[in-house]
Amino acid sequence: MIPGILDAAFATTHWSVVLAAAGEATPAARQAWEHLARSCWQPLYVHARRHGRNHEDAQDVVQAFFKRLLERPVLRAAQRERGRFRTFLLSSFDHFLANDYDRTMALKRGGGLRFEPLHEVDAPFEPASADVPQEQQFDTEFARGIFERALQRLEGEFDVDGKSSQFTALAPLLCRPPEPGEYERLAQVLGIRPGLMATATLRLRRRYYELIRAEVAAVVATPAELNEELSYLVGLLSR
Repeated sequence: MIPGILDAAFATTHWSVVLAAAGEATPAARQAWEHLARSCWQPLYVHARRHGRNHEDAQDVVQAFFKRLLERPVLRAAQRERGRFRTFLLSSFDHFLANDYDRTMALKRGGGLRFEPLHEVDAPFEPASADVPQEQQFDTEFARGIFERALQRLEGEFDVDGKSSQFTALAPLLCRPPEPGEYERLAQVLGIRPGLMATATLRLRRRYYELIRAEVAAVVATPAELNEELSYLVGLLSR
């Protein structure tokens, strides 16, 4: 994406919209925040599970947390963390777990609160590691979610174009070079010339990268922060 287009895209970045609308219950801010909530549901859910919450409680507390974040004082406080969405999200969630979890669950048990989860998840997860800082473990889950959503969007685009079989065949080559003779075998499966395989794979990788950048752009405040955040998240998954 060329710089001018990227700069324009940041005018409506989800995190920027939420920050700009702090203290205002605007439809744009609520829609942007709900997108972020759906995007960040899984790392928070895993974080809660790693801290001893069962599946149902973890879902409930994440949902209650996002409801709380729509309150004006909390959004105003986010201004101090501008551009560091991961840090703001984790520190706010840990504070919520420590101070508001019991009250939230008591309200639910007493019938005073009803949750409608934004997202259903009960995915396997690894227990917390004592050798890795808590923040780094959360960031790794955060990064994994970004790459998974980009891959899902990429697959959806191929589905819409009626090219599901092409995506299935080429997806394994997104992050590794082809093995000897692999292009020829895949070309036969897909019914295209072997000479076109390298170009098709390159286009797939470029589009995947664009979608990853778009996901990262949603959680930073300015274009200047995009490359730094992207490098950090890629590094986490490369360890």
